[in-house]
Amino acid sequence: MIQSYDQMEKQSNLINNEIKESAFIQKIYSTSYYICLTVRLPGITRYIYIGRGGGYEGLWIGSKKPNSFLRKRDKFLEFLRKHLSSCSLDHFEIDLKDRILTLHYQKWGRINKFFFFYNARNLYFVNFYYDKKKERMLLFKSWDSTVSEVQNIDYDIFDEVGRRKLDRETHDKLIIPVEGLLRQEETLALKKSRGGKSKKFLKRKKGKILADLKRIQAISMLEKLVSEEKDFSLLPSKNILFGIKLNFKTKDHYKRRDEVYLKIKKLKKAKKILELRLKDTELNLEDTENKESEGINHLKVINPVWGQKSNKTKKSLSVTKNYHLYDFKNFSLGVGNTAVGNDQLRNEWAKKNDYWFHLEGDKSPHVIIKLKQGVLDQEKINIAGAALIAFSSLNYQEANIIYTQVKNLKGVKGAAGKVIYNKEKHIRLFLEKPWDVYINELHVGGEP
Repeated sequence: MIQSYDQMEKQSNLINNEIKESAFIQKIYSTSYYICLTVRLPGITRYIYIGRGGGYEGLWIGSKKPNSFLRKRDKFLEFLRKHLSSCSLDHFEIDLKDRILTLHYQKWGRINKFFFFYNARNLYFVNFYYDKKKERMLLFKSWDSTVSEVQNIDYDIFDEVGRRKLDRETHDKLIIPVEGLLRQEETLALKKSRGGKSKKFLKRKKGKILADLKRIQAISMLEKLVSEEKDFSLLPSKNILFGIKLNFKTKDHYKRRDEVYLKIKKLKKAKKILELRLKDTELNLEDTENKESEGINHLKVINPVWGQKSNKTKKSLSVTKNYHLYDFKNFSLGVGNTAVGNDQLRNEWAKKNDYWFHLEGDKSPHVIIKLKQGVLDQEKINIAGAALIAFSSLNYQEANIIYTQVKNLKGVKGAAGKVIYNKEKHIRLFLEKPWDVYINELHVGGEP
């Protein structure tokens, strides 16, 4: 839903009336479409929702936080948590000209301001905040990622990204409650999480194998025919018996009988192969359904306009095709650069006893550790986790990670970079050092 100026103003006044007394921002959540601030008021907790742009624009207040299935983590959420968590919420304000929402919050005894500007389906944001270490007021603009020292801020700063005087709508429109909007998002997320291409492919493959096995059941009928000593010389040269094609090369009964025996032998061999393929397909299908039943939300997160600084990983030892390789003291580490690179890394470089890592519940490259000596310890896992976070361009300080050995992976045919995994382990990683620090230590003789 896209709120008009009047609707945003109405919602802002509604929330301000509720937070006249002390309000405290506690946890902050995000879905693909909304940011959720947990606000503690005297005797009650309320949840303030702010749209992430892309057609989800405005301000809402609700009585529940988003359920765990809908929650997402990204750079924007981590930025908000860093600056707004554990702060006092003072009030909301709307620009007199355009749809710019200002959140006034108090931190370190100073009033700070966080601006959300909706324009042309995009969200731009600005944070005007007090830096305690530098003892000065700083300004961060999302669209060019610059930080500057300023004393005051005005809405005119948004003129450079399209702020203008809006025509005010005089008629009231219904504001859909945020609970209804979250139900709509959940419906979309459930559609995305069901029946992917790989699952449809495996079901179709299973059906074809079962059809082939049904035709091969005619083996017993052919064996019975041979045992009854029927005269095969009386049959036409080209024949179909019990659904099985027979093209006899001669008219002689005994030679034809030998051809039927050979056909039966080939069919029995084919039956064993099909039964093995059926078992393998059913296992793959079960794994795929199990992964879907875990309730992974595949909705794409709507990102604000965020100017990108150069973020190339420094001092890569080598770039081989579509993956990076790094040579540490007791192990080597590979990182997929693309979906195809993830497959190349696994198929061309990794061995079956190497260790594969991936962020749980987030998109990330594949990371593989190849041990030269010793065992996989916590320090190596920390380095793999730092690589996952850095190459995913995420600003996480902690993350959920899954890992297993490469021999427990199976690629999904027709889906580059996708794997089915088993015997995996789950770990909550707290980032001790960023990836760049490990790389710098590597190249100055340290022992990460």
